[in-house]
Amino acid sequence: MTESLEIDKLTAFHAIFPADTYATFEMWSLFSEWLREEHILEESYAIVGKKSPTEKVDRLLSTRHPSHVNIKGQWFKLSYGTPRRYDHDLLRLQWCKSRDNNYDSLIKAFSEAMPFLMAWEFDYEYNFWQNAHDPIQYESFGRSYEGLPMVTRSTTPPFDKDLVIDTSHNLGRRLLRKGYVEAVGATMYFGDAFWTRTGSKKEEIRALTFLQDECEIGRATRFTFHKKNFTTDQGKEGIVQRILRSTLYPNAQQ
Repeated sequence: MTESLEIDKLTAFHAIFPADTYATFEMWSLFSEWLREEHILEESYAIVGKKSPTEKVDRLLSTRHPSHVNIKGQWFKLSYGTPRRYDHDLLRLQWCKSRDNNYDSLIKAFSEAMPFLMAWEFDYEYNFWQNAHDPIQYESFGRSYEGLPMVTRSTTPPFDKDLVIDTSHNLGRRLLRKGYVEAVGATMYFGDAFWTRTGSKKEEIRALTFLQDECEIGRATRFTFHKKNFTTDQGKEGIVQRILRSTLYPNAQQ
């Protein structure tokens, strides 16, 4: 977790693929080309605990083929790997500087190269607090959790005596599911495999009254549900998130 001044107004981005879709060097090749198009490709990045020139990062990934990778630059922190229990690859991108991002060309490259499941951008701070379950997270920021619902950390001793914050009903919760991730965003991208893995139907998404735009991006479909990233679970944003969750993930269970 970074300092509060750093996360204020910053965004993050997640992209999900079927398990073992991309080797790390293939993912980085497509991603770094997008950085070049966006004019933010840097001369060096921190990888494997030390800073290396960008061309060395390319060689390192293409020769060693690590199963997961963490790369940090001045603009972002990126991690990529496979949570084996859940049968998907997960790319996590956290921006270190505030900027407007257009992911269309990146999604086009990903979806046309190999199978693609889903992707979405989100407000980093909102996402963090919607998924923060440990009271220590609140205490470290001097933030009160009085009145929030609590549950036991585990049914197994000695953790059955520890209480943590219950985030299971939060509208901004992010849950790893078998084959996909249960999450919502103001703008989301979906590949063909998303519909079969979640049981949701594209025509039901098209019928949502708050849908603002639909566009084909490569072999994926981009849907815009709200004009900006969600920052609250109240009011209209809360209504949109609640309906969106039930429509996108009809088979999900608590």
